[in-house]
Amino acid sequence: MTSDDFGDITTYSTTIYINGSEKEPLLSNSVDDQTGGTIDLSGNIGKIYGDILKDRDADKLTDNLWFELKTTNLRGEENTYQVQLETTEITKEVK
Repeated sequence: MTSDDFGDITTYSTTIYINGSEKEPLLSNSVDDQTGGTIDLSGNIGKIYGDILKDRDADKLTDNLWFELKTTNLRGEENTYQVQLETTEITKEVK
């Protein structure tokens, strides 16, 4: 994969999910250029955040947390990139 792979992207989505017996999306975001142009993915592609975990989910995170990037280019070709995330600490904010 090179930077040229991302030079003609028109649509992308990012998802953070738990990959257990089935894929459980926690957060997702998508961008679609409706002008016929392309989207620059060479820098920061934004942030996704939220209060997403339930107490029952915390045990599932170890070795099961993934990030996925799906792209579509000007030719209509779709690509999916997945990276397993390492969980180092789980904290809970008490209000």
